[in-house]
Amino acid sequence: MNRLVIIGNGFDLAHHLHTSYKDFIDWYWEQRILELGSVYSKLSEDKLCRLINMRDQWNVFAFFQSYFHGKDLLKIKDMIEECTGDFTVNKFTLFDRITKNIETKGWTDIESDYYELLIENTNDIEQCQNLNNQLDFTREKLAEYLGSIEQPQAIDAIKLVLNEPVFIDDVSTIEINRGNERLKSIPEEEFIVMDKNTDPTYDFVEQTMLLSFNYTPTAEMYLDETTHINYIHGSLDKPKEMIFGYGDEMDKDFKDLENRNENALLENSKSIKYLETSHYRDLLSFIEGGPFQVYIMGHSCGNSDRTLLNTIFEHQNCISIKPFCYINEKGEDNYSELTRNIYRNFTDKKLFRDRVVNKERCTTLDGNPLI
Repeated sequence: MNRLVIIGNGFDLAHHLHTSYKDFIDWYWEQRILELGSVYSKLSEDKLCRLINMRDQWNVFAFFQSYFHGKDLLKIKDMIEECTGDFTVNKFTLFDRITKNIETKGWTDIESDYYELLIENTNDIEQCQNLNNQLDFTREKLAEYLGSIEQPQAIDAIKLVLNEPVFIDDVSTIEINRGNERLKSIPEEEFIVMDKNTDPTYDFVEQTMLLSFNYTPTAEMYLDETTHINYIHGSLDKPKEMIFGYGDEMDKDFKDLENRNENALLENSKSIKYLETSHYRDLLSFIEGGPFQVYIMGHSCGNSDRTLLNTIFEHQNCISIKPFCYINEKGEDNYSELTRNIYRNFTDKKLFRDRVVNKERCTTLDGNPLI
C-alpha cells in the first residue's frame, strides 16, 4: 500500500508562511513603490501596470518616498491611486482582474483569472499573447517573492499523520468488497487492537509520495527513507521551469481553445507543460504501482488542476481520499467547501461518494477533529 499526499498552498499557510496570492500582490506593490523613489521620469512601467507622473516640475514619486519614509508602503500606493490629478495608474488586463478580485473578495486565484481572460479573448490572438506575456512576468515575480521567504519549522502533528497506517474506516467499500489476496493475507490479529482509541489497521504504508503543487521547499522537512517529493509544477530551484497556467481540460470552453489552431492559446496548458520534465511520468509510475491512499493537505482541489486530479481520484488503484481541513477564526471548518471542489474533479459520482472519507474521520493538519 502506498500513499499520495497532495500538497497545496494551504500547507505553507499552516506553517505560517505568507504565500497567498494576496501576500504576493502586496509585496509586488511594495517593490514598485520602493522603485518609484529612484525613477526620475514621468513614466514607470512593467508588464503588469503603468504609472504615470502627471506633474511636470519634479518627481512626485520621490516626494512620497521621502515624506512617508518608514511608513506603510501600501498606503503610499493607495494615495497614488487616489491622486488622479498627479498620477495615472493603468493596470493591464491580467493585473486588473487580479486586483479587482482581491479588492472585492479578499483573495484571488491568478491561474483561474488568466484562464477566464483567455476564454473571454479567444478571438483576439494578439490580446491572448499579451496575456501570456503578463502571466510569464507574474510567474517570474512570484518566484522572486517566494524565494525571499524564510523557511519554517516542521509540525510534529504532520509528521505523525504522514507515518500512520491506512485505517479500515478510511477505505472505500469497493476496495474492501474486492476481497483481494492482499487483504486476506493480513493475519487476523492485526485487525484486533488493544487500545480502544486506535482504529483497526487496513494496511501499512510502504512508500509515500509528497506531490507538491507548491514551489517552496516546505515539504522537504518531511522526507525520510520511504518518503520522496515530486514538484509537479516545478520548484524555486529552477524558476524558469515552474508551471503556471491552466489545467482544466474538462471545462466546456477548453475544446474551443483546442479547435482554434492557435498555439498561443495553449502556451500555458499544464498538460503540455508536463511533458517538459519527468514529474508527471513519475506520478503516473507511482499510481500505477499499486493501491494507494490520497491525503489532501492544503490543496483547494479547484478547477485549475482538474485534469490532473481527475487522473488521480478516478484511478483504479485509488482506494481512499482523505482531506485535511482548516478551521477559521469563527470556528467554521472548510470540509464542505473542499469536498464540493473534490466533487467537480470526478466524472463518476459513485466513486466520489465511496472514496472520499467522511467528515467524522477527518481532522485539521495539526490533528484537531472537525466534529
